Amino acid sequence: MKENAKMTLWGLGWPIMIEMFLQFMIGSVDTLMVSHISDQAVAAVGICNQFFQVVLVLFVTLDSGMGVVVAQKLGAGKHEEARKAAITATVLNMYLGAALGLVLLFLRRSRSSAASGTG
Repeated sequence: MKENAKMTLWGLGWPIMIEMFLQFMIGSVDTLMVSHISDQAVAAVGICNQFFQVVLVLFVTLDSGMGVVVAQKLGAGKHEEARKAAITATVLNMYLGAALGLVLLFLRRSRSSAASGTG
């Protein structure tokens, strides 16, 4: 029984590890691609990669927590509460994503204005 539990945990965990590895590789490949352009390009990609990783961790944390809550509710036979928890988490993610998108849009416009001298 213990061996079966280990295999189940491994079966659930390996796709997550591969996903996180591939996310890390995206940043590394981006850095390698711009490394022949200039040091400023590498610095810009590095900063963007750090921001991307922070946002990714935020959303993965919210989604993981939601998965735990929904699984507990479903395991307890509380299907309506599980549905409500999933809807709440989805709405929270949508609002958080929209707020983050607006902040980034505002920052892009303010940087564009500052760069063009019209700010």
